[in-house]
Amino acid sequence: MILHSLGAGQEVGRSAFLLDTGNARFVMDFGIKLVPGDKKAVEYPLELPAKPHFVFLSHAHLDHCGYLPSLYSKGETVPFLATKPTLEISKIMWKDALKVAKLNNNPPPFKHKDIKQADKYWDPVIVGQKNSLLGINMDIYDAGHILGSVYANFDIQGKKVLYTGDFKYTPTELHKGADHPPETDVLIIESTYWYQNHPPREEQIKKIYEIVDDVIESGGNVLFPSFALGRTQDLIDILADRYYGKVPIYVDGMGKKITKIYLQHLNQLQDKNFPNKVKKVRFIENSLQRRKATERPSIIISTAGMLDGGPALEHMLNMSPKSAVILTGFQVEGTNGHRLLTQNKIKIDNYELKVEFPVYYISLSAHADRGDIFRFIQQTSPEKIILVHSDSSQVFEEELREEFGYDAKAIKTGESIKI
Repeated sequence: MILHSLGAGQEVGRSAFLLDTGNARFVMDFGIKLVPGDKKAVEYPLELPAKPHFVFLSHAHLDHCGYLPSLYSKGETVPFLATKPTLEISKIMWKDALKVAKLNNNPPPFKHKDIKQADKYWDPVIVGQKNSLLGINMDIYDAGHILGSVYANFDIQGKKVLYTGDFKYTPTELHKGADHPPETDVLIIESTYWYQNHPPREEQIKKIYEIVDDVIESGGNVLFPSFALGRTQDLIDILADRYYGKVPIYVDGMGKKITKIYLQHLNQLQDKNFPNKVKKVRFIENSLQRRKATERPSIIISTAGMLDGGPALEHMLNMSPKSAVILTGFQVEGTNGHRLLTQNKIKIDNYELKVEFPVYYISLSAHADRGDIFRFIQQTSPEKIILVHSDSSQVFEEELREEFGYDAKAIKTGESIKI
């Protein structure tokens, strides 16, 4: 079998891997990479060396699903396997990708008709159920990352290959954490945070409450720039009960649509009280409501998570000097979020503006950390480990080889290896 890395090899973004078994070819994820900076470019997976027979989508983040519709640009009939929430959320993400490309004067990665064509060839997978296609048997497991995220153990003529996508072992408010994995022969594992353990989530949430309490008491607004998928819903769950009736909690941006999808799949969430929490927040629907959101003390959860676009920037311009910004996700260098953290500045329409109120970074990562990754490796007992989805996976490869004796490989984008 030959594994071709078309993206996410020694990099984060544009996950795309083609596995050629000799009898069949299938792609694991097919995402895009948003490149921060003034040009706001997009990087796509490398060209497929051959047409796949099917695609497996682990989840609906753009760096994993974002380029899939391009496969259908010429009327192709390639089935893609994904959970129902992944399909529903991906369609929102794909349409938004077209909108963002237009705003940034980038060529569209695909057309609306390609999204409709992709929808026709969705093949559902369900956690705990077996799937079989072209002689390849698949066991599907909950990845604990976001709604609908799964990982798969592929049985190919007696050889097992497990692809994690993005996963998280540690339970969160909304998700129970990844299922315990079976043993496998080849493990293709995300290694984003191989080098660190995340701080205890309870401590991070306690810090959030302390900051919010202080800002609200002083009469300010608290802005949470937030990813639409995953983080917006986390923050609703964390904040709604505690602050309902004290200050209004607003939700703005694309996270509103995705929250509604979360409500349709309550059976897949750990917190069955999530619908009641959603009732305690206010969705902003127009510019008038957006202006009113900062007229008195409030909490605002708004896209974009790295402040490159979205209504969050507008909220920042309207907030009182007594306010604060709390960033809860990784801020890529070159983004407004990174600029805010390191320089207390943001850039709007090529103008740099000084931000006078305090900015905090409190991690609520939905990715596996070092402890999760080692636990996963130990439980799967693989003969070979393929490290993906990390800017420094080659360092991790060296550690796994020299200190732990694993046959590990940090595959590069554009590299093909025999497994």
